[in-house]
Formats: sequence, C-alpha cells, structure tokens
Amino acid sequence: MFSIRSTAWSLLIVLCTGCASAPVAPPPTAATPAPSTLPADDTLNAVVWATGTIEHDVVMRQTYALAATRLDAALADPAWNALVPSERSPESARLPPAIILDIDETVLDNTPLQSHLLALGVNADDDSFDRWWRAGVAKPLAGAREFLVEAARRGVTVFYLSNRPARVHADTERNLREQGFPLAADGSGVLLLDEPAECHRKGSGKGCRRIVVGRTHRVIFQFGDHLADFIDLPVNAPDARLAAAAPYQDWFGQRWFMLANAMYGSWEQALNPSGKRVDAETSRRHKREYLERQESPWPR
Repeated sequence: MFSIRSTAWSLLIVLCTGCASAPVAPPPTAATPAPSTLPADDTLNAVVWATGTIEHDVVMRQTYALAATRLDAALADPAWNALVPSERSPESARLPPAIILDIDETVLDNTPLQSHLLALGVNADDDSFDRWWRAGVAKPLAGAREFLVEAARRGVTVFYLSNRPARVHADTERNLREQGFPLAADGSGVLLLDEPAECHRKGSGKGCRRIVVGRTHRVIFQFGDHLADFIDLPVNAPDARLAAAAPYQDWFGQRWFMLANAMYGSWEQALNPSGKRVDAETSRRHKREYLERQESPWPR
C-alpha cells in the first residue's frame, strides 16, 4: 500500500545524503498521536492527483499519443514549424527536424519531491529543488519516453529546454540518460538557464534558446506545462497571457502540446501584480481576489 509518509522519509534520506548540516527531524513513529486537525495546504489536491493517479497518467499518455499521430504529417511537410515566425531560421524548410520539450512535469516527474515536502509541512524552495535535481532520481512521465524514442528512431533530434540552473546540467543529463531518454552524446541537447553562452543573462524566457535550436533544426513540436515554454511573455498577467496565446490557438494539439500541472507554475505567479513569486499568504489572497472578480451565474 502506498504511503506518502514512508515514501517521504525515504526521499528525505536520499536528498540529505552528504548534507549533514541540514537539520533533519526523526520520522514519526506508530506511537505518535495523530493531530486532531490537519494543517491546510493549497497544493494538497494537485499533488495527490499528480502522484500516480490513473487520471493523471492518462492525461500525460494521451498527450504524447496525440503527438504521435501528428508525426508523419510534421515530418513530411517542410513548412511545418512549431516556432513562432520571429524565432525561425529563414532556411528552416531545409533543416533537419527537432522537438523541443521542457523537463520538469513534462518529461520527468517531480511529484515525489512535492509529496515529500507536503508530508513535512514545508513549502518548496530553491534549495529543496536543487537537492532533488542533484539526486537525479526523477522518473519519466507516462508516455514521454516511448514517444521520444520513436521520434529519435525516425531521425528527430530532441532538445530539452529547462529553467533549471546550469550548475545541475551534469545531474540533469545523467537523470535523462539513465531513464532512457534520447540525448546527443555530447549533452548539447540539454539547455538550462543561461545556456548556451549567448543566452547568458537573458532571463528565464526561453526565446533565446529556441532561436539557437531553430538555427540548425526545423522544430516540428514543442511540449511544456507552462505557456512560457512555447512563447516568451513580456508581461506575466492573465490578460497578457490570453493575448499572447490567441494567435496560436490552432497550434495546440498540432504543433504545441501542453501537459497538465496544477501544482506550481507561472500561471500562479501571473495572479500577483508583480507577476513573480510571493509568499504563500499573499499568493492566496491574490487568488481569492482573482476569483471574486470573475463573473458568476450564481447570486453572491
């Protein structure tokens, strides 16, 4: 029987190997009385849904299955391109095909980390993600590896564009290889934050990296779990996001494939006036204010 608490404790041991300076609480014992009330957590439903439910796995698998049905058409049509016009090479029709994907919650599953943090009652932060990435134990999301292996067999080069920091490049590459994902022998298919050198200090937007890929390849598909995985967003706000996606609505399910991630993302930050991450209480208040502004058929 799956146990979030026991799994979380095992994960904590893995994450803290070699980090003796980090304080670690002992695991709960059977004699520990359960609290009368459980603390509220904004991510509880999302994490439970994403942690191995059949519904979550089906959504992932059917997304990659849909892309597989488009592969023949994409390879046969030299004009088929999944980059917005400003990011393409003028010679793209004569270039070899490629696929661009995000990594976290797109090809690799980070829900064990989310479950671990939830069980401990702490919020995700840069340090916890950093230790998880360095551990390199993330498993493939349903359908991702099989689709990419088949695409690579048919001559498609795979590029993984992620906003993980460049310091975990080797760990990320190792994780992808060990899980059987197709990857160039020299690791050039992994482009993390500030990679390559010409994209250094260009921020978290992936436009520069997509342009680099587009110089040498015709990108036939893009996959991600946030809108910013497909197109740069000058302003991260709800209306601006809708406007940015509007010209490309017909691309979703054809050239662009969005994976479901309700645990975290730029969509959440977009509800904050700054468009950036804020503390949990402030974020919760902005979410409530956003909902209160929406029109409803029910009387208030």
